[in-house]
Amino acid sequence: NGYEEMLGNGTVYSPYEIRTIAQLQSVAIDLTAYYKLMNDLDLSSITNWTPLGEDSSAPFTGNFNGNGYTISNMKINSTTNYKCIP
Repeated sequence: NGYEEMLGNGTVYSPYEIRTIAQLQSVAIDLTAYYKLMNDLDLSSITNWTPLGEDSSAPFTGNFNGNGYTISNMKINSTTNYKCIP
């Protein structure tokens, strides 16, 4: 996973801004922060997306604002019952 820095500081007034797939993957670093999608993302290049906060011991408890944009073509190949955001 290639993590990438984001603009913002992860607060309600200055959420982290997600513009790339690498930035979306970086949400896994802080599952309690505020995030805002800044454009559509097409995940067709990812063959098996790893959900963010993939188990109940470390669930996603932050805030994710889709901001009217779409994350498309997400593929998760698993039988695990995740308690997270995809």
